[in-house]
Amino acid sequence: MCRIVTIVSILFFLISCQEVRKESSVSAFVSNTIERSDTVSYTYLQEKIESLRYETMSRGAFFSIKVSADFIEKTEDRNKKDIGSKKCSKDDWATIQSSLNKIDLEKIHKLETPTDYKSVDRALHAKLIIRSSSKTYTSSSFDHGSPPKEIKQLVNTILSLGENIE
Repeated sequence: MCRIVTIVSILFFLISCQEVRKESSVSAFVSNTIERSDTVSYTYLQEKIESLRYETMSRGAFFSIKVSADFIEKTEDRNKKDIGSKKCSKDDWATIQSSLNKIDLEKIHKLETPTDYKSVDRALHAKLIIRSSSKTYTSSSFDHGSPPKEIKQLVNTILSLGENIE
């Protein structure tokens, strides 16, 4: 009888250890997915970001920059027929990815804007659209030149990449 209790106890202990290992591997995955330091970093391992589009518009103006791993496209034509483009370098795409890792894409539609000049036509309406392989994320509308702080670095990177395109 003592041997049976010992064997059952050992089996119970081994099964418990395996459950702890499973929880540890899940924790390791989560900690690799969301790294904590001074700021939170979001790594979308399950999603491949295909493109980003920054658009500004008002009654009489339109401006759009689209960035993908292959090309950077810029247009001021609402119909998107007259498009200038250039190749996107690996370094430029890596910079975009680095900026994206600091943003919680699930919350960009709720971001607070620091100013609201667009409502009185003192600034162009702007928005950021991020397409992944499975979903499209669209930011809340904000004033061109004054994006929410959470996406400011990414917006500034996109604008600087589109500067030299005619």
